[in-house]
Amino acid sequence: MPPEPGSRKEDIGELPALIEISDRTERRRALAERLARGDALTAAEPRLVVDLAVAVQVTEAPAAAVDILTVLCEAPEGAVYVLAACETLGERNAVLRLQDELPLLWCATSVRAWCSAFAREAETLASRLAAGGFDASYGRKLLGKRLVELADLQPALRTHVQITFLSTGAVADHFDVNRLCRRCNDTAETLANQFVSRRSEGLSRPAAWALQTRFHTTGLFLSAFSLATPT
Repeated sequence: MPPEPGSRKEDIGELPALIEISDRTERRRALAERLARGDALTAAEPRLVVDLAVAVQVTEAPAAAVDILTVLCEAPEGAVYVLAACETLGERNAVLRLQDELPLLWCATSVRAWCSAFAREAETLASRLAAGGFDASYGRKLLGKRLVELADLQPALRTHVQITFLSTGAVADHFDVNRLCRRCNDTAETLANQFVSRRSEGLSRPAAWALQTRFHTTGLFLSAFSLATPT
């Protein structure tokens, strides 16, 4: 059996201390700077944000009242690392639903950030499994399952998931692959409309947006993989 969710024991990182900053303006600035570099976060830091997102959903508290959650809108790369750190279906659902209350549109996040964040999560899974005496290769199956669940929860993210699946070497059975490859009704135009409706007034579209809309296909195409894989 794989390690239980929440069983990680890593360096807590800087986020817990930043949350305690008394001045709200300074606190938000510091949180945004920390989250902007997702690859610099310790493994425990995205988990802290995941726990807060779940707590907000369970208590029905407004996400806008939690600074670290609203700051994710200013640090979309960090938001992707938070999503990658989700260990259960419930956690993934709670984090994805943040866009219902906040100006955070998941389908406008960078494909490059997805590939990097989930590749790191794949390494983390392999390390945890190996440390527990399990077959490290099982981590790729866990990652594949998580990615397919994300596409099920948010069909607009299917292309992000497909590209990330290829990039990270995730593994899935035929049933899950069929779920991942099934036709999606979203188009580049509908995704663009979602983008416009969700973004805060005055914020410019991300540079990767044009690249991402080109990848809204119905299958796992190697051409998309070669364009989206980080260099």
